[in-house]
Amino acid sequence: MTPIDRFERRLPSELRELAAERTPDYLDDLLTRTAATRQRPRWAFPERWLPMTITLRRPMLAPPMRLLAIGLTLLLLAAAGLAAASWLQRRDALPAVVVLEHPEGLVAYSTGGTIWTFDPATDERVPVAEDGAWPLWSPTGGDLFFWRGVTDGDLPMVLDAGSAQPRALTDTALKTAQDASWSPGSDRVAISSQVDGRSMITVLAVDGVAQPIQLSMPETLVDWPEWVPADADGGDGGVLARVTQTGPRGGASIYRLTSDGGSAELIVSDGAVDVSVGPRTTLFGALYDLQSPVAAGLANPDAFAYTQLHDIGGDAPDGNGFRVHVFDGTVDRAIEWRADADDEAWPVWDPSATRVAFESFESDEAGSRIVIMYVWADGSAAPVSTDVIAEEHPNNLSFAWSPDGTRLLVVDHGNSQRAWMVDATTGVMTLLDWTSDSAPSWRP
Repeated sequence: MTPIDRFERRLPSELRELAAERTPDYLDDLLTRTAATRQRPRWAFPERWLPMTITLRRPMLAPPMRLLAIGLTLLLLAAAGLAAASWLQRRDALPAVVVLEHPEGLVAYSTGGTIWTFDPATDERVPVAEDGAWPLWSPTGGDLFFWRGVTDGDLPMVLDAGSAQPRALTDTALKTAQDASWSPGSDRVAISSQVDGRSMITVLAVDGVAQPIQLSMPETLVDWPEWVPADADGGDGGVLARVTQTGPRGGASIYRLTSDGGSAELIVSDGAVDVSVGPRTTLFGALYDLQSPVAAGLANPDAFAYTQLHDIGGDAPDGNGFRVHVFDGTVDRAIEWRADADDEAWPVWDPSATRVAFESFESDEAGSRIVIMYVWADGSAAPVSTDVIAEEHPNNLSFAWSPDGTRLLVVDHGNSQRAWMVDATTGVMTLLDWTSDSAPSWRP
């Protein structure tokens, strides 16, 4: 048989041959020499009496990296939150209401979905709210109403002077939201919108405590609210509104509605003026006949102005044209600047309730033009007119008087979106360097 001669059996001898010679460690010689050397006694060693751990530094336990990362993240988030809050405060907070800081008041307007304020004294413009349009100052100047468009309608919003964020006055969006008017005491807002397919006015409490009140009349459409003051103390004189019959003839009238919905008083009916359009068989014709009631304010609580369709003949396309009416509480009369004007409409009272500003439109060979003019409602002084705006018919001019009645802000929020400041004494217009896509509001 073949002998088994494995390497493992020869490994010890092989290792002895390969290993280097051992170097003597001289341990015996060292012990022999040190034995004869004098040594320090054992009691002289401090380690025998004192714990040497007192000489050690306290151990520093490093926190885990995960905790460090979480802490750093929290610090960064907190810093970012503070920065964002500070930015939002600057962006959404209303400018100071102190009269000395804004001696000429503040103009609110909207452009591109942002509400801005404009200081006529300094030309400073400040954004105050996002996603809004059609701002309206309260009579006291402390709150700003505006509409915020959402997916299924519009939300009525209010921005308080003491708050940085606007708040909604309703939980749900409103359909076909159009006009709004503040109560004399600045505690409620009357708005027009569609409810169950009908146009009606809803009175909303700004503090959200009182329940909404709907102002409506059977078989009618109620819109264009205009709150009327009763006295200088902010008393409630009711809400002017355009009321349109939904029957075959139609017909629009102006009523004074009590703000609690308890009663309605007919003030002006469109039947008082003959219009050559013949029998009205459509609701659109009725809505088109009478428009925009505007209260004169505290200076004359019984007065208001509005626009109505007239038979003017002449060169008008259909023989009809709008004219401005003034109702002084007893007498209703039409006023006009030019007899050959196609339309004169959209009156706005000055703070003294002695003048109205309105749009006067005439067409000629050069095309459509607009004239903005002022007229004394009582006829005691000559009117003042501006230069013609020589461009396509804006058809969407809005006005806002300065609190002292010396200037008028004019905005074409339909086409060019340009804005002008007009001297109410001379009629000189100055083009401003900002644009607006809604009517302006000048804080009283």
